Amino acid sequence: MDIDIDNLIDAHIKGDEYAFSDIVRAHLPSAYNFAYRLIGNPEDAADITQESFLKAWKNLRRFKKGTSFKAWLFAIVRNSAIDLSRKKKIPVFSDIPIGEDNGGAEEIIRDDSPLPDEILSDSERNKELREYLKSIPPIYQEVITLRYDEDMSFEEIAQALGRPTDTVRSQHRRGLQALRRKIPKEI
Repeated sequence: MDIDIDNLIDAHIKGDEYAFSDIVRAHLPSAYNFAYRLIGNPEDAADITQESFLKAWKNLRRFKKGTSFKAWLFAIVRNSAIDLSRKKKIPVFSDIPIGEDNGGAEEIIRDDSPLPDEILSDSERNKELREYLKSIPPIYQEVITLRYDEDMSFEEIAQALGRPTDTVRSQHRRGLQALRRKIPKEI
């Protein structure tokens, strides 16, 4: 869903009661997925997502126009996940400190879409990759998840995590290196 977030925020602030529901509809799946990846429990992820949208609704006037709403929302989701994990005494991977300084005719007729067996194989590889991802340091998991699952830029990730952009780039690089060391060469 392609939306103009600044216009929806303005409309909400001016009293349009449906504007915020459009914001929620546009960002709910990715916010829930991020919460689920942080916590690993569907019920807690749903609670975190609901709490995060409530916080966003209450603080929408504080959102700075021109910045990434998704990064702002993900920062709220992350903080809500940390709050819940502290209440339940569950370690959230982002809260665990680690030692780190901070053509031609061929092009026209070729069909590159995957065949059904390739899709199944990719799905299985994706599950395996998720397992390997869980084995690298948590601080790298978070950056890699936001980068590839949520398609966020390094600047958006930095904003969401409250870290300098150069640190996020470094954590991304180190995370990929750690992941490469974990994955067997035959995959």
